[in-house]
Amino acid sequence: MLVTSEIHELKRVLEVHSQYMRSLPTRDWYGEKSSSEDSDSGMDSKNTTSSRTTPWPEADALKAVATGSTELQVKIQAELRYAKLEVAWGKLEGKDLSTINRFLKGILVPMLGMESLTDVTDRIEKRGGWGAVRLPKAGHESTEADFVALEEKEKQQWTWIFEKLQGPVHQLQEAMIEGLDHCLYSLEFAKRPKTQTQIDIEASVSGSYFTGKAFAPFLESKIQEFLKNRESFLKEWCAFKGMDYPKSDGVEPSKNPLHERHQSQLYLVLDVSRCRLWRTKC
Repeated sequence: MLVTSEIHELKRVLEVHSQYMRSLPTRDWYGEKSSSEDSDSGMDSKNTTSSRTTPWPEADALKAVATGSTELQVKIQAELRYAKLEVAWGKLEGKDLSTINRFLKGILVPMLGMESLTDVTDRIEKRGGWGAVRLPKAGHESTEADFVALEEKEKQQWTWIFEKLQGPVHQLQEAMIEGLDHCLYSLEFAKRPKTQTQIDIEASVSGSYFTGKAFAPFLESKIQEFLKNRESFLKEWCAFKGMDYPKSDGVEPSKNPLHERHQSQLYLVLDVSRCRLWRTKC
């Protein structure tokens, strides 16, 4: 059944995205500007991928599974009208199939936003990394030595924020995968695994043991836990940058020669840490 394949494919997207997140701190965000870059015109996702200075298999895998999910959704949409007209013994009516398809589309759209992050990071690399984003020295009292010291500190902070976000994002992704499994079990598209003993159930933290209406509060609690953890790390990272000046001990943003770069980094971090939340309603 195409719907079952789509749910499994969405789980695959989340699994691959977890590997993609782990690869972000390992990328060279401060590399040299590519000599092949003339302008941003004509640069799309295809030629950006082929012109990477270093291979990025995690990003390529994310694009591939996201494309596969999109193709499945197109097939479901094309076959839905015929499936609703078929006469068969079952528990789902035509309106149920339409509802399931609507929920799947609601999950897929934000997941495609995950894949779009690869285009953003490719564009940053194409422009020469964060080193290419630098305010003119005019109006700033920082010497070249001060600037180099600030940049070295920034590199450490950039790696730090991605490492800190990996744990909360991974936990949320696991909960989302369990949510998709819960849909498979609830719709009887797959058999729920049997537990051997009551001790196993009590010792396990897997949400797949929650059934019926009990699963929704579990998933919501995981989402709220993620938002709380993410907020603490983002506040600490912003304090490093002086973005909550004068409460922090950092440099006043307008006097920091890296302020423009910090703003761009903040937008990207917010996009990554948002993880395109969705709430299952199946």
